[in-house]
Amino acid sequence: MRVICCIHSLSGGGAEHLMAGFASRLSQSHEVTLITLGNSADDLYDLKTSVERVDLDLMRNSASPLHGLYNNYRRITALRKAIRERRPEVVISFCDLINVMTVLACRGLSVPVIVAEMSDPRFHRLSQPWATLRPFAYRRASAVTAVSLASLPAVSKFHGREAIHIPPAVDPPAFKSEDPPLPGRHRLVSLGRLSEEKRFEMMIQAFAKVAERFPDWDLEIAGAGPCHEQLNQMIDAESLDDRVRLRGRIEDVWSFLQGSEFFVSSSRYEGTPVSVLEAMTIGLPIVAVDCDSGINEVVTPDRNGILTENSISGLAAGLEKMIRDHHFRKRCSQFSDVAALNYSWDRFVQRYTEVMNRVKSKSA
Repeated sequence: MRVICCIHSLSGGGAEHLMAGFASRLSQSHEVTLITLGNSADDLYDLKTSVERVDLDLMRNSASPLHGLYNNYRRITALRKAIRERRPEVVISFCDLINVMTVLACRGLSVPVIVAEMSDPRFHRLSQPWATLRPFAYRRASAVTAVSLASLPAVSKFHGREAIHIPPAVDPPAFKSEDPPLPGRHRLVSLGRLSEEKRFEMMIQAFAKVAERFPDWDLEIAGAGPCHEQLNQMIDAESLDDRVRLRGRIEDVWSFLQGSEFFVSSSRYEGTPVSVLEAMTIGLPIVAVDCDSGINEVVTPDRNGILTENSISGLAAGLEKMIRDHHFRKRCSQFSDVAALNYSWDRFVQRYTEVMNRVKSKSA
């Protein structure tokens, strides 16, 4: 089958990582082209050589609303041209904005389009006019998928009929070099884009509440993003310079996770968090704020982790419980890697292949 996959970029993020892995695995049995709005020079994730890579290099800031309208017209037009030239049998798009653009670009081309909503639209809101265009576009897609059960009703409402729940996949661990804690220290870790929805400021404040009682424990956060300077200032204000470290963007996730005691999530909302699944894959217990947006589909309280009250004090209480109770951490660790088996690549690719075959047969 000739398949085109579309996403804004491969420059970092869970959905981008997922798309790179999906396109690479799909190319083992199909003719796959991956199109991005961004430039391939910024790619963080590798693709199999069997995937044709097309970068439109049109990810630029707009100086005004009128300039933004012109830029988006150029993006949709370039996307349509690239799709039409390759005459695909199915087009698959990941992430909200590029989903809308892809459906608009494919109008009149008689090709079925599958769009995947990779976040929770109840919380991850789009600006106008994209918020108005999303239901218009999703209703015209051949199939729509949702990454979590929590987001399924909202995504189905956009689609006008039942969306398909396909949870994400996670890579098997590939340890290169262990990244151990400093001698005599224990590490709790987190990983994600340093952006507002991840609420790393809440995590730092919660750790500050327990840090004095546990002087041999440190917090390390990996990732890059717009909140980096704000978080640095907060670390200084809490006098935690020697206890909390922002590690920046990392290439070897597994070495970062290895050697730590447990993983922390403080997100305001999630789809189904790939970083949490990666931590579970190597058996890390999870302490996560219960944000009613995908995380409680992954973390089972008192089995593979703790779901805390949605507050700084609630998260601090969860951190303290996990730090204090070594036996509890060990028990959660045993269940974490077992739970992660539900998010295999084979299952993920098979589910999308089934949807691809279905929409292709309907369009024939």
